[in-house]
Amino acid sequence: MSALSGLTDLSSATVNAVPELKAISLKAMEEALDVAQACGIGLERESVIKGMEMISKPGGTGDNKSSLCVDLLNGRKTEVDFIYGSVIQRGEEKQVPTPTLRVLHGLVKGVEARNERVL
Repeated sequence: MSALSGLTDLSSATVNAVPELKAISLKAMEEALDVAQACGIGLERESVIKGMEMISKPGGTGDNKSSLCVDLLNGRKTEVDFIYGSVIQRGEEKQVPTPTLRVLHGLVKGVEARNERVL
């Protein structure tokens, strides 16, 4: 969700309120959970999804913008390689496809590159 927040300049709650963005967020989360499972990390899918929905509700932390969003807005490098890149790499190692995570990672890297040229 942090990449979607960063790319759209929206809070987590607003990302979840836009059906198209929520669908992308859930797809990315499913890919990350698939990678975790392939790496032997047992996470309950429903618990993770419910947890993300709970912390992304309006009126709490869901009203905040992600640190990735704040970094992009301020022209700084983000933690996208650590958050998304590491999951993508583990997915490659375990032969688990991560197309949604790859697209989000690539888009954030593009904004970072633009910011470097502008600043």
